[in-house]
Amino acid sequence: MPVMRSAHHPLLTEEELSVASS
Repeated sequence: MPVMRSAHHPLLTEEELSVASS
């Protein structure tokens, strides 16, 4: 899941966060 990427990619765009919320 994209959420895991946030662990090593804290600078995620809102688009990435939106996809993770989906």
